[in-house]
Amino acid sequence: MILRHLMRVLGQGVKDGRSLTYEEAYRAFQEVLSGEESEILVGAFLVMMRIKGVTVQELTAFARAAREKARIPCADMPGLVCLCPPHDGMDRVPPLEVASGLIAAGAGVRVLILSDRCVPPKRGLTTASVLDALGIGMTWDPNEAEEWVAKARFGAVAVTGMLPALMNLRRVRGDVTIRTPLATVEKLLAPTSAAVVLGAQGGPVLGGAVEVIQGSAIRAASRSRVPRAASRRPSASARAASSSPRSTSCR
Repeated sequence: MILRHLMRVLGQGVKDGRSLTYEEAYRAFQEVLSGEESEILVGAFLVMMRIKGVTVQELTAFARAAREKARIPCADMPGLVCLCPPHDGMDRVPPLEVASGLIAAGAGVRVLILSDRCVPPKRGLTTASVLDALGIGMTWDPNEAEEWVAKARFGAVAVTGMLPALMNLRRVRGDVTIRTPLATVEKLLAPTSAAVVLGAQGGPVLGGAVEVIQGSAIRAASRSRVPRAASRRPSASARAASSSPRSTSCR
């Protein structure tokens, strides 16, 4: 019932509603991730937030709720750079974060890519395609990703492996057909000790995400229009949503 109440707080437009307080936003996103609210209510809430525009305070609270439930790899690893590209992929330009990450790893930097596969609404070309073609793959297991980074200075992990609740929201994201705050929050799961390369669309969403990262003690280096990654051995829940984890197409 929390989302239903907070949707009344948001109102039907700018003039008859207000933004959520930090605590309200935190509780709301806990409910979104809980799986206990109906998909219709969750979808309506996310669309209302998208139409209103998410404040830095709301986004910070969303990120806190997500990070508390997530298993975040490489938490205390020194010299780590974390790449956080858009998880729904690209349809006009190639994903370049794998190339840049491998170059950085070859120069001695530890690189972790946070990504995923076949994420709505775009389901575009992702880091997954590049990793599959190279025979590298990606893991759903945060512990395995940490081992890869420690041994080979390069690893890629599916965010749905770090935070399985995001997999349960795939159908909602597909049904609403537009990017919602989920697309920003999933990029805010980087280890707090890492330098962050934040891949996102330019504009206020990118600026807000950078402010959240800075406020969360994560150093942020932002760049616009950078894509995402794929996966290798999915968990049972991931298999249900992505029947061919080595496939390069989501369509």
